Amino acid sequence: MNDGSTDGMTEQEFADLLDRHGGDSARWPSELARAAERLLAESATARGAVAAARTLDGWLATQREHRAPAALVAGVMARIGRDDGAMQIHETSAPDPFDRLLHWLTARLWRPVLLGALPAIAGLVIGLASPQADDADLASRIGSLAFVDIYAEVHDADQP
Repeated sequence: MNDGSTDGMTEQEFADLLDRHGGDSARWPSELARAAERLLAESATARGAVAAARTLDGWLATQREHRAPAALVAGVMARIGRDDGAMQIHETSAPDPFDRLLHWLTARLWRPVLLGALPAIAGLVIGLASPQADDADLASRIGSLAFVDIYAEVHDADQP
């Protein structure tokens, strides 16, 4: 309502009313209901919009009812025991070891970080534990490879 009165209502204002309050005129605010009823009497577009809103309201009403499957209800009710009016849930089987491991890993942040770092730690331990060549032996090997050409030249020069 552009001037603040309820005498006239535009189709956009009517569409906003339907979006906010649905297609049932009993749920419309009383100050807007009279103007909306006048617009409904005059406009075919408004009548189509209210029919669509009522169809949507009917569909939503059917979707609000949700019934759990009977097997699910029976399973939940079988696990609930009543002792002196207090509800208690009884565990029917031992937890799966994989579920326990997954819960242990995801319960704290440091656990997956530690699990990711284990290969690097294992590699470091294996590298430190493996035997290493002596430095003198390594130097002699490098020297023999590097100076093989010089030795050959000196040896050839000594021969007549």
